Order: sequence, then C-alpha cells, then structure tokens
Amino acid sequence: MRFIILTLLLSLSLFGKICFEEGKDKVALVIGNKNYSNQTELENPIRDAKLIRDTLCDLDFSVIPVYNANVDTISNKLA
Repeated sequence: MRFIILTLLLSLSLFGKICFEEGKDKVALVIGNKNYSNQTELENPIRDAKLIRDTLCDLDFSVIPVYNANVDTISNKLA
C-alpha cells in the first residue's frame, strides 16, 4: 500500500497539477509549443505553460494543458 501511495505522489509531481473538472464555469486551454518550423526555437514555453496552468488552477479554472502539439491535436482538444 505504501508503494502505491508513493508511486501516485511521484506521478503527480512529475505531471504537475491536474485540475480538469467537468461542470466548472471557467475553462482554459493552455498550449505550450517549443518547436516551430521556420522560426527561432523558444526557450521555456513548456515551463511557462505549466506555470500558467498552475496559476489558472489556483484561480479555480478547469485547465486543459497541451504541450508540443500539432494543429490536429489542438483542434481535437477544442472539439
């Protein structure tokens, strides 16, 4: 049992806050993309998106995070 709890806590720390709940009034889609074709690579978009995600969670938003996604993935999240 202790192993299961430790594994769960470690998993949560790796992925950060999980705060998507059905029925919340405020919903945010947070997108962090690092690699763009024909553009200069951004330094910390994933870290920045996670900070925004955490801030919005603290403000009682239901957050859908998307990292390094293509157009199809983003479209599916919006559907």
